[in-house]
Amino acid sequence: MTTQTDTLRVLVIAESPFVRAGIVSLLNDQPGVDVVGQIPADSRWAEMVQLYAPQVIIWEPSYDGDIESQQFEELGEIDVPVLALVSQHDRAASLLAAGVRGLLFSNVDLPALLAALRALAQGLVVFGAEFLSLVESSVPAQTPLTAEIMTAREMEVLNMLAEGLANKQIALRLNISEHTVKFHVNAIMTKLNVQSRTEAVVQATRRGLISL
Repeated sequence: MTTQTDTLRVLVIAESPFVRAGIVSLLNDQPGVDVVGQIPADSRWAEMVQLYAPQVIIWEPSYDGDIESQQFEELGEIDVPVLALVSQHDRAASLLAAGVRGLLFSNVDLPALLAALRALAQGLVVFGAEFLSLVESSVPAQTPLTAEIMTAREMEVLNMLAEGLANKQIALRLNISEHTVKFHVNAIMTKLNVQSRTEAVVQATRRGLISL
């Protein structure tokens, strides 16, 4: 996590070189922000994350055409929070299901963008007001769920997911393997009937299991 005075390392991913250049130009002169790289969307994200070690990723999918399934697979391979910038509301649902932790329209102003990046780096989730109804509908209200349905270890992992910790960080804190962490995360998502870590946190919060 970062503090307000830390330099925030940001990686920019977009198919269009013009979009990448525009985002980089917007952020380059901002104090406390270091754009560590800019890559096309078809790059191997996991490899680029190892190379650049960003704390937050900005991803702007192409304006036209479908989002490639490979890009969703890449998103699932990394443990860095991703802020998706979209120009169309109808693309938001699939991005949310894929596990992005932030969702804003691409015409977001600079102060809001910087605030979102900082919040993501602190382990929070960030959604523009336009997407709140979508977030709520993606994790529909269900019958009351108590903590007893979760094991003690699953509750520990769930609370760490809410902190924004990556699998590796959770494994180190609990002194267990990353494989075991993934097992617990999958069990949590199954019990909450969700498809992503972000949805798990939202659903657990709505159902009173955790508080943010």
